[in-house]
Amino acid sequence: GYYGDHGTDRITEESEPRNAGFLNEVCEAWEAAAEPAARAGIRTVQMRTGIILTPAGGALRLMLPAFWLGLGGRVGERNQYFPWITLDDVVGGFYYALWTDDLEGPVNLTAPTPVTMEAYTQTLADVLHRPAVLNVPSSLVRTVGGEMADEMILASVRAVPERLQETGYDFGYGTLENGLRHVLGRTAVED
Repeated sequence: GYYGDHGTDRITEESEPRNAGFLNEVCEAWEAAAEPAARAGIRTVQMRTGIILTPAGGALRLMLPAFWLGLGGRVGERNQYFPWITLDDVVGGFYYALWTDDLEGPVNLTAPTPVTMEAYTQTLADVLHRPAVLNVPSSLVRTVGGEMADEMILASVRAVPERLQETGYDFGYGTLENGLRHVLGRTAVED
Protein backbone atom coordinates (compact mmCIF):
# COMPACT_ATOMS: atom_id res chain seq x y z
CA GLY A 1 0.00 0.00 0.00
CA TYR A 2 0.93 3.60 0.52
CA TYR A 3 3.37 3.25 3.41
CA GLY A 4 5.53 0.26 2.53
CA ASP A 5 7.28 -1.89 5.13
CA HIS A 6 7.79 0.01 8.40
CA GLY A 7 8.61 -2.91 10.68
CA THR A 8 7.16 -2.27 14.14
CA ASP A 9 6.97 1.54 13.83
CA ARG A 10 3.56 3.07 14.58
CA ILE A 11 2.23 4.67 11.39
CA THR A 12 -0.12 7.65 11.32
CA GLU A 13 -1.34 9.73 8.42
CA GLU A 14 1.76 11.92 8.86
CA SER A 15 4.18 9.01 8.33
CA GLU A 16 6.27 9.00 5.17
CA PRO A 17 6.37 5.99 2.82
CA ARG A 18 9.36 3.63 3.03
CA ASN A 19 10.62 1.15 0.49
CA ALA A 20 8.17 2.67 -1.97
CA GLY A 21 7.27 0.47 -4.91
CA PHE A 22 4.47 -0.04 -7.38
CA LEU A 23 1.62 0.04 -4.83
CA ASN A 24 2.92 3.27 -3.31
CA GLU A 25 3.07 4.84 -6.78
CA VAL A 26 -0.55 3.82 -7.44
CA CYS A 27 -1.69 5.26 -4.09
CA GLU A 28 0.19 8.52 -4.65
CA ALA A 29 -1.37 8.85 -8.13
CA TRP A 30 -4.86 8.34 -6.65
CA GLU A 31 -4.23 10.98 -4.01
CA ALA A 32 -2.75 13.39 -6.57
CA ALA A 33 -5.94 13.06 -8.62
CA ALA A 34 -7.82 14.79 -5.77
CA GLU A 35 -5.43 17.77 -5.64
CA PRO A 36 -7.27 19.92 -8.23
CA ALA A 37 -10.46 19.66 -6.14
CA ALA A 38 -8.57 20.57 -2.96
CA ARG A 39 -6.96 23.57 -4.70
CA ALA A 40 -10.45 24.68 -5.75
CA GLY A 41 -11.47 24.75 -2.08
CA ILE A 42 -13.39 21.47 -2.07
CA ARG A 43 -12.84 19.35 1.04
CA THR A 44 -11.19 16.09 0.02
CA VAL A 45 -10.48 12.94 1.99
CA GLN A 46 -8.05 10.30 0.76
CA MET A 47 -8.77 6.97 2.45
CA ARG A 48 -5.76 4.70 3.01
CA THR A 49 -7.58 1.42 3.57
CA GLY A 50 -6.21 -1.54 5.50
CA ILE A 51 -6.80 -5.21 4.72
CA ILE A 52 -10.57 -5.65 4.65
CA LEU A 53 -11.78 -8.74 6.50
CA THR A 54 -14.53 -10.53 4.61
CA PRO A 55 -15.00 -14.20 3.80
CA ALA A 56 -16.19 -13.09 0.35
CA GLY A 57 -12.72 -12.07 -0.82
CA GLY A 58 -9.22 -10.93 -0.06
CA ALA A 59 -6.80 -12.34 2.50
CA LEU A 60 -9.41 -13.90 4.77
CA ARG A 61 -11.08 -15.79 1.93
CA LEU A 62 -7.70 -17.17 0.84
CA MET A 63 -6.82 -18.30 4.37
CA LEU A 64 -10.13 -19.86 5.41
CA PRO A 65 -9.93 -23.19 3.51
CA ALA A 66 -6.60 -24.10 5.12
CA PHE A 67 -7.90 -23.19 8.58
CA TRP A 68 -11.13 -25.16 8.11
CA LEU A 69 -9.00 -28.20 7.25
CA GLY A 70 -6.90 -27.69 10.39
CA LEU A 71 -3.88 -26.75 8.26
CA GLY A 72 -3.88 -22.98 8.77
CA GLY A 73 -0.93 -20.96 9.89
CA ARG A 74 0.98 -17.73 9.73
CA VAL A 75 2.05 -16.26 6.38
CA GLY A 76 5.46 -14.60 6.55
CA GLU A 77 7.10 -13.37 9.73
CA ARG A 78 5.42 -13.64 13.12
CA ASN A 79 6.10 -9.98 14.01
CA GLN A 80 4.95 -8.34 10.76
CA TYR A 81 1.99 -6.06 11.36
CA PHE A 82 -1.34 -6.61 9.66
CA PRO A 83 -3.52 -3.44 9.32
CA TRP A 84 -6.99 -5.00 9.30
CA ILE A 85 -10.52 -3.55 9.24
CA THR A 86 -14.02 -5.00 8.83
CA LEU A 87 -16.10 -4.19 5.78
CA ASP A 88 -18.73 -2.66 8.09
CA ASP A 89 -16.15 -0.20 9.44
CA VAL A 90 -14.96 0.61 5.91
CA VAL A 91 -18.52 1.56 4.94
CA GLY A 92 -18.97 3.40 8.24
CA GLY A 93 -15.67 5.23 7.80
CA PHE A 94 -16.57 6.45 4.31
CA TYR A 95 -20.00 7.57 5.51
CA TYR A 96 -18.41 9.35 8.48
CA ALA A 97 -15.88 11.09 6.20
CA LEU A 98 -18.68 12.26 3.93
CA TRP A 99 -20.46 14.05 6.79
CA THR A 100 -17.55 15.16 9.01
CA ASP A 101 -16.30 18.57 7.92
CA ASP A 102 -13.30 18.39 10.28
CA LEU A 103 -11.94 15.39 8.40
CA GLU A 104 -9.73 16.27 5.45
CA GLY A 105 -6.67 14.94 3.63
CA PRO A 106 -5.15 11.48 4.12
CA VAL A 107 -7.03 9.18 6.53
CA ASN A 108 -5.94 5.71 7.63
CA LEU A 109 -9.02 3.54 7.39
CA THR A 110 -7.79 0.71 9.60
CA ALA A 111 -8.95 -0.73 12.90
CA PRO A 112 -7.54 1.09 15.94
CA THR A 113 -5.79 -2.10 17.06
CA PRO A 114 -3.26 -3.30 14.48
CA VAL A 115 -2.01 -6.81 15.20
CA THR A 116 0.97 -8.91 14.25
CA MET A 117 0.59 -11.75 11.78
CA GLU A 118 1.12 -14.18 14.66
CA ALA A 119 -1.73 -12.61 16.66
CA TYR A 120 -3.97 -12.53 13.59
CA THR A 121 -3.30 -16.18 12.86
CA GLN A 122 -3.90 -17.29 16.44
CA THR A 123 -7.08 -15.22 16.77
CA LEU A 124 -8.48 -16.64 13.53
CA ALA A 125 -7.65 -20.16 14.72
CA ASP A 126 -9.33 -19.50 18.09
CA VAL A 127 -12.49 -18.05 16.51
CA LEU A 128 -12.74 -21.07 14.18
CA HIS A 129 -11.76 -23.56 16.93
CA ARG A 130 -9.01 -24.90 14.68
CA PRO A 131 -5.25 -25.24 15.12
CA ALA A 132 -2.70 -22.90 13.54
CA VAL A 133 0.22 -25.18 12.80
CA LEU A 134 1.49 -24.84 9.23
CA ASN A 135 3.32 -21.57 8.75
CA VAL A 136 4.34 -20.35 5.31
CA PRO A 137 7.85 -18.84 5.43
CA SER A 138 8.60 -15.51 3.75
CA SER A 139 11.00 -17.18 1.33
CA LEU A 140 8.21 -19.40 -0.03
CA VAL A 141 5.83 -16.43 -0.29
CA ARG A 142 8.47 -14.58 -2.34
CA THR A 143 9.07 -17.61 -4.56
CA VAL A 144 5.36 -18.00 -5.30
CA GLY A 145 4.38 -14.31 -5.27
CA GLY A 146 7.34 -12.83 -7.07
CA GLU A 147 8.37 -9.23 -6.57
CA MET A 148 4.89 -8.10 -5.50
CA ALA A 149 4.93 -10.44 -2.49
CA ASP A 150 7.00 -8.02 -0.42
CA GLU A 151 4.57 -5.16 -1.04
CA MET A 152 1.26 -7.00 -0.92
CA ILE A 153 1.80 -9.78 1.62
CA LEU A 154 5.00 -9.37 3.61
CA ALA A 155 5.11 -5.62 4.32
CA SER A 156 4.72 -4.83 8.02
CA VAL A 157 2.36 -1.87 8.39
CA ARG A 158 1.33 -0.89 11.92
CA ALA A 159 -1.09 1.79 10.73
CA VAL A 160 -3.47 3.48 13.15
CA PRO A 161 -6.49 5.65 12.25
CA GLU A 162 -5.34 8.71 14.18
CA ARG A 163 -7.47 11.23 12.26
CA LEU A 164 -10.63 9.15 12.54
CA GLN A 165 -10.08 8.74 16.27
CA GLU A 166 -9.30 12.44 16.80
CA THR A 167 -12.56 13.44 15.12
CA GLY A 168 -14.63 10.92 17.10
CA TYR A 169 -15.34 8.02 14.75
CA ASP A 170 -16.72 5.07 16.73
CA PHE A 171 -15.45 1.78 15.32
CA GLY A 172 -18.02 -1.00 15.35
CA TYR A 173 -15.32 -3.65 15.63
CA GLY A 174 -12.29 -2.35 17.51
CA THR A 175 -10.79 -5.72 18.37
CA LEU A 176 -9.69 -8.37 15.92
CA GLU A 177 -11.55 -11.12 17.76
CA ASN A 178 -14.91 -9.35 17.51
CA GLY A 179 -14.20 -8.28 13.94
CA LEU A 180 -13.52 -11.88 12.90
CA ARG A 181 -16.47 -13.18 14.91
CA HIS A 182 -18.73 -10.68 13.15
CA VAL A 183 -17.60 -11.38 9.59
CA LEU A 184 -17.66 -15.15 10.19
CA GLY A 185 -21.10 -15.14 11.84
CA ARG A 186 -19.83 -16.14 15.30
CA THR A 187 -21.04 -14.86 18.66
CA ALA A 188 -19.23 -11.68 19.69
CA VAL A 189 -17.38 -11.22 22.95
CA GLU A 190 -17.45 -7.99 24.93
CA ASP A 191 -14.84 -5.44 23.70
